[in-house]
Amino acid sequence: MAETTADVDTGYELVELYGGAMKVLIPKGFANMGTPSGHLNDKPKFESIYPIPDNQEVFRSTSTKTNIIIELVERLEPGSYTLPEEVAAQLETSSDTNKEELSAVLYHLHDMCTSNGDTYEILDLPKPYPVQLIPSPAYTCQALVTAKGKISDTQRLLNMLSDSTQQATSTSTSTSTGTAGTTGTTITTPITEHESTSTCHFFLVRLAQYGTDILVYINVPHDMLEESGVPGAVAQEEMRAHDIMANMMRSLGIIDYSLFGG
Repeated sequence: MAETTADVDTGYELVELYGGAMKVLIPKGFANMGTPSGHLNDKPKFESIYPIPDNQEVFRSTSTKTNIIIELVERLEPGSYTLPEEVAAQLETSSDTNKEELSAVLYHLHDMCTSNGDTYEILDLPKPYPVQLIPSPAYTCQALVTAKGKISDTQRLLNMLSDSTQQATSTSTSTSTGTAGTTGTTITTPITEHESTSTCHFFLVRLAQYGTDILVYINVPHDMLEESGVPGAVAQEEMRAHDIMANMMRSLGIIDYSLFGG
């Protein structure tokens, strides 16, 4: 898992991923969720505080719920997936002619959201954006993700290291006793479903020759920021997420390509 090797940029640390096979700049003040202590410079985990799959690296801000997920998955090939019509229709407004690549970006985002039961709205359509240290096609995208009436896997990760939260339910049942001679009456009262939103800043690197897609999600949940009462807290954290993405895209590098089976 992740291990810090150097302090390269003010506010960031160069972190080794996947046992040193990759590297990237991670903001200082982010916890490594793959180690018991959460420190960026810890050795690979023996017992994680979150059951992180071997194909993921996860980091989380210790001051906000903003988190970074890096994931290695099998490359999406044309014809191996079907993009929902309403999502595919949005590509018609894109000026980029490489619709197959852009479709793969949207499908990864769609799959991430719908697998957790969340809904989403695309804020920025996918567009090419080069990763400086990897000579492969890369793309960015941004979406507003909404979780309603439950805590999804995504939201559970966002809430880690915070006060525990109760899972929202759709109804509440209470029993009251009527006047003398009447039996207790069960009243079912609907409860407004809790709705939480987050912004997902997403980029994808496509390694065609290794059959791999590198996914990077920077998730900015809004609830704690909105409840803080600090003016402009959400906008400030969104600007920080853009800075994180820019630093990750200029620093993400592959040291050992055998990680992908090559």
